[in-house]
Amino acid sequence: VGEPDADDIFLRKYNSTGDLEWSETWGNGGDGQTANPYDVWGIYGMEIDQENNIYITGRTDYLAAGGDDMVLINYNTSGDVQWFETWGYSGNEVGYDILIDSNDDLIVSAYSIGDEELYLIKFNITGSQKWNKTMGTFHRESGFQLDLDSYDNYYVIGSLNDNNHDITFLILNRTGNVQAQKIWSTTSLDNGEHIQLNKNGEIF
Repeated sequence: VGEPDADDIFLRKYNSTGDLEWSETWGNGGDGQTANPYDVWGIYGMEIDQENNIYITGRTDYLAAGGDDMVLINYNTSGDVQWFETWGYSGNEVGYDILIDSNDDLIVSAYSIGDEELYLIKFNITGSQKWNKTMGTFHRESGFQLDLDSYDNYYVIGSLNDNNHDITFLILNRTGNVQAQKIWSTTSLDNGEHIQLNKNGEIF
């Protein structure tokens, strides 16, 4: 959430009765006019680990490689930033969702607006990148939400931005290799935005 003319991250923690415990922002309120401005244009994904550390992902122009880049930020339980990482190419990259697997690795789904491709990026718990995979084809994929099964296979739901604008669904193993891809389409414009696995491994 950005304040007027600031475009900063706004993160608050409340206790179970709704009382505010802390409130933090990240960014410098850059509006494109100051000497070293940077903005956070959106935060779309959040995850919390077993130690109650917080991980959020979105889009920023701070340290951007070209346009805006995907940003991944780690907070501790007191709201202090432990580390942050940006990732991107010459276009505008957005981090849409994040999850933590059984090895405490972080998986981020990102979309490059310039290349119109879906990326899956794996970081360790300290923010070092392990690998990134491109899922894009001539159909131009975007991925919005992730889930994983008990074997740490990753499930991604999104869209094919082709002439029909169809729904795409991918399964990847823990090393980022695609195991399966399904496409659904109607005569309308379709988007896949949410995915959930139940305890039997069935996908919704």
